[in-house]
Amino acid sequence: MPPSDLVRLRHMLDAACEAGTFVAGKTAQDLKSDRILSLALASKSLAKPRPR
Repeated sequence: MPPSDLVRLRHMLDAACEAGTFVAGKTAQDLKSDRILSLALASKSLAKPRPR
């Protein structure tokens, strides 16, 4: 695997871990009612990939 792929995978893992901290202890209802939480998670999932 090229080193650049490993860097991308690491960035994805870091973002997923950070998103996990956002939702720790939250319920589905929290996500529905908390606009800031919803937007924070969306920003993590919609982050633009880095060019190759």
